[in-house]
Amino acid sequence: MDKLMQRIASDNEKNHYWLPSDVVLVAVSAGVDSMALLDVIRRLAEEGGPQVEVVHVHHHLRESADGDLKLLETYCQLHQLPCHVRHWHQSEHPNSNWEEAARHVRYQFFEEQMEERQASCLLTAHHADDQMETILMKLTRGSTLSGYSGMKAVRPFGNGRLIRPLLSYEKNELYRYCHDNGVPYQEDETNQSMAYTRNRYRHQLLPLIKQENQQASQHFQAFSQQLQDIEELLSPLLTTHFARLFQTNEDGWQLDRLLFIEETPALQRLVLTYFFETIGPKDSIFSSKKHLPTVLAFIQSDLAQGELNLGGLQLKKRYNVIYFHRGSAENEKEHKKNAHL
Repeated sequence: MDKLMQRIASDNEKNHYWLPSDVVLVAVSAGVDSMALLDVIRRLAEEGGPQVEVVHVHHHLRESADGDLKLLETYCQLHQLPCHVRHWHQSEHPNSNWEEAARHVRYQFFEEQMEERQASCLLTAHHADDQMETILMKLTRGSTLSGYSGMKAVRPFGNGRLIRPLLSYEKNELYRYCHDNGVPYQEDETNQSMAYTRNRYRHQLLPLIKQENQQASQHFQAFSQQLQDIEELLSPLLTTHFARLFQTNEDGWQLDRLLFIEETPALQRLVLTYFFETIGPKDSIFSSKKHLPTVLAFIQSDLAQGELNLGGLQLKKRYNVIYFHRGSAENEKEHKKNAHL
């Protein structure tokens, strides 16, 4: 058995990613990462593993993507693997933020397929280099503890779990596997373009870091795991304190100011971040990392009454109660306009 296969089989035995009786979906782009993952899982399935099915999204963003799909369909036909394809046609593309829109389309399709196929998990081919890039981008842009910890190897998704079996493997290992085993793949030419932020990290920063220390990817993964462990330990503590300090009402949430200001500054920041990231308004331009100091100052001020509009989130102070509720669409547009002045 190939070394990569042995390690992934051992990881599965230790972490119980899937059972032999499970239906497993593999998200495949036809790049080297996902083709290596698909080939490994297919070979493990032939030795008594799960039922493997493939999901692919054709984004219709470049002409060579037709070749990606053809390569994948040929591979699946050769190995008798079901292949489910979603075409995201140009008529569906937005005028801006297409990367985020494409991601939404992909994962919505994957979730639908999980339910339809009664699959226990979705496997994606994110690897150690992807993890390094993600953590570096979060550190550069600013994020929360959860963001700084990078991608999780396992997380809930759809009616099952999303699993990233390759997070501890570097990309050069995947190239080696494909070359040694004759696995076809197709390079996406846009991966070389410096117009994309991730590519700049990939081609300019990662080589320098690895030059300093060839074990850097392992250290990044250890850093990620340590932060995820801390987050897991903090979660029940924050849930308990949140329930004591916050209450829901008809319009949103309310905070007991007197109880809140008695807490340590560290707990105040953590509870508010937990609220913003886990409980509070989504799909707004409110940013917890940007607005947290403003919100804390508003809560701690001696003013008996006041209001704070942050675009997508509005706060009202009525003596010792702080009310949080979603802002109107008009307020959010106005806030966004003013933010760019």
